[in-house]
Amino acid sequence: MMGVHQSTFNLETIMIHEGAIAEQFIAQHLTSFQGTTSKPELFYWLREGKTSNAEVDFLVQRGRYIIPIEVKARKAGAMKSLLHVMTLRGWPLAVKFSLEYPSIQTVSHQVATLGEKQRAAFDLLTLPLYFVEYLPMILDQWIYAANKKSTL
Repeated sequence: MMGVHQSTFNLETIMIHEGAIAEQFIAQHLTSFQGTTSKPELFYWLREGKTSNAEVDFLVQRGRYIIPIEVKARKAGAMKSLLHVMTLRGWPLAVKFSLEYPSIQTVSHQVATLGEKQRAAFDLLTLPLYFVEYLPMILDQWIYAANKKSTL
C-alpha cells in the first residue's frame, strides 16, 4: 500500500518507513474489528492551527466512549497531540501502541489554550503493537471497571 516493491524491503527500508508500517498494521486490525457487514472506516483527530497542527492517529468508539489511539514505532516519542486532545475533550482513556511493555497509568497534564491553562487527567493504556488483536477485549474490561467504579 505504500508503493514500495516487495524486493526493496530490507532493514534500511523498514527503518525509513517504520512509522507508516506500524500505523498501517494498527489500521488493518482496527478495520477488521468492524466486521464484514459494513464498509470499514477509520477516524482520526486533526486540529489545524495558524502556526502548528495537532493530529491523533485514530479514534475508536467503544460503547459510549471515544478513545484516541496514538501509534509509535519505537519506545519513545512525544505525544503532544494526544495530550492536547485529551485536555480539550476530557475523555477518560487514551491508548498508545508502541514497543513498550503493557501498562496503564493515570496521566495528569496541563495545556495552555487561548491564554488559559486547562488540566486533564486520564488513563493512558500503553500496549505493544502486537497486542492490537486484544484491543476490543482490553477496552471492554476497562469500560466494565470504569462503570463499576462510578456506581460505587
